[in-house]
Formats: sequence, C-alpha cells, structure tokens
Amino acid sequence: MPILHTFARFAVDDFNRSVSAFESLTASSALRFPYGDWQTALVGDILLVWIPSAQKPSYTVQAVCAVDDLEEILRTTKNHGATCITGPKDAPLGRNFIAQHADGMIIEYVQLRHEFAALLADHTTAVPARD
Repeated sequence: MPILHTFARFAVDDFNRSVSAFESLTASSALRFPYGDWQTALVGDILLVWIPSAQKPSYTVQAVCAVDDLEEILRTTKNHGATCITGPKDAPLGRNFIAQHADGMIIEYVQLRHEFAALLADHTTAVPARD
C-alpha cells in the first residue's frame, strides 16, 4: 500500500516559460503528457500544470502521490480523518482521487497505468543513499 513517489505540484500561468525554467533548474527534460484540456509536464519531481480559467478548481492540490493500491490508500486516508474531494475516478494517467486531510493539506493520489508507471520510473530522480 505504500506511497511510491511524491511530486510537488504547481499551477502556472505561463506554461512554456515555467517548463523551460525548471528544465534549466533541474538539468532534465520535461515529460509532457495529456490531461484533458490542461497542459501538464513533469520536470524531475516537479509537476507543472496549466489549467484553463473556466476549469480551475476552488482548491489547490499541494502534491501528487503515486501509489500501488488506490483503494487501500483511500481507506487509510479516510481512517485518518481525510475527506474525498473528487474521485476515485479514471484519469488520463490511471485512476485517482483528491483528498483533504484533517490538517487541511490537499493531495492527489494516483494509481498509474502500467505504461505511465514505467515511464515515470525512468524519468524521476532518486534521492542518493547516505553513507
């Protein structure tokens, strides 16, 4: 049931400019992928999102967590006082839900489809082991 990876998620106004800046800052290439009318790119462990004005939600997702068992994560978050804002539902990358935790944090949890999980595994950075 563990969280496999966590990505910082930022909504941006100038998508291409932000992608270019974070490619330079992380010394990595952006992985762009579809998400409806949104523009999305993963640059290292940073998820950049441009959302059309008419579709902007009233809440701000602070992080995206890739998980191996979405239903178990949903049960666990609810057991710890979280409320489900959206989902679980099918999404372009797999299946997801957005939860507001008891402390107010809003996190998207996603169980990635196999092809995206493999792609992200090759694209994200790993924290080096400490001696």
